[in-house]
Amino acid sequence: MSSLGTRWGGLAVGVIGLMTVMRSIGVCQGAVIAYQPFNYTRPPTTSSPVHAKGFAGNWVGGGSANIGKIVPGSLSDPTHTLATKGNSLIPDPSTYGCISRFSTAAQSAINALSTKAKVRTIYYSVLLEPMGALKNAQWMGIVLAYSVPIHNGSNGLFVGAQGFGNRPKWFVHTNGGPLNKNTSASTAVAPPTAGRTVFIVIQDIRAKTRRGKDVICLYVNPKPGAVMPAKPEATVKLQLAAGKITNLFIADPPNEQKYRIDEFRAGATWADVTPQSLGRRH
Repeated sequence: MSSLGTRWGGLAVGVIGLMTVMRSIGVCQGAVIAYQPFNYTRPPTTSSPVHAKGFAGNWVGGGSANIGKIVPGSLSDPTHTLATKGNSLIPDPSTYGCISRFSTAAQSAINALSTKAKVRTIYYSVLLEPMGALKNAQWMGIVLAYSVPIHNGSNGLFVGAQGFGNRPKWFVHTNGGPLNKNTSASTAVAPPTAGRTVFIVIQDIRAKTRRGKDVICLYVNPKPGAVMPAKPEATVKLQLAAGKITNLFIADPPNEQKYRIDEFRAGATWADVTPQSLGRRH
C-alpha cells in the first residue's frame, strides 16, 4: 500500500444542528453533496464533459485520456433495492488512475464542517464489483483525495479491497504510508469475489480540530432505505481533518485486475447515500 500512497492525492457532514451550518455554506439540509452514477454513453474524459452533481470539470486519466469503459446497466446491491441510474464504469488498466474534482460548493460542504462541534459527520457510498479473483497485494477502489498531502504523508482516504494473501477483504486505509492496525481497518464480511457486487458505505465522524482523528466506520451491504446499522463491520481512527478533500480518485486496477464501479454518493445523512428505489421496495 505504500505505492498506493505515492500516486495520489483523497471526505465529512452530520446530523445535529445541521440546518444552520449547511445554510451558512449554501447547502440544503438532507441534500446529496455529490452523486456520480456514471450514466454516460462514453467514458467521461477531458473531451467529454462531466454532468454529475457536486463535480466540476472533467475526468482526467493519469496515463491515458481514456479512464475506462462504460458498460450498459447499473450495478446493484445484494437486495436489488438501491436507487440506481444508468450505466457503470470499468476503469482502464492502462491508466494511472483517474481523478475528478469536486465542485467548490461540494468541497465547502465536505471540508468546512471538520471543526464544527455540532455537525461533524459525512457519509459516502459506492458499488464495487471485482471481475476476477483479487490476488495478494492487488487492490481496487476509490480515494477521497487531497490535492496536497498533509504533514504525516497522508493524502486522503482509500476505500476498497485488497488481496491480503489468499484472503481478500474490504477495508479503509489512510492513503499513504504503511498498512497497519493504526492506519487501516478491514472486514471479512462478504469478501471480494469475482462477479459479486458489494455496497460499501463509509461514515466519517470528523475530528473537532484539525489535529484530531476522524472515526471512520465501514459498513458492508447495508439495506437501502433502512436505518443505519447499530454496529459497523470495521472502525479505525485516522487524521483526515488536517487536510482538505478536493477530489475523487478511482484506483487503477493493478496487474490488469479489472473491476466495475457505480453509484458514488457523498451526503449529509445516512439516508442521502443509501436511497431505496421507489419501484423496488420489498
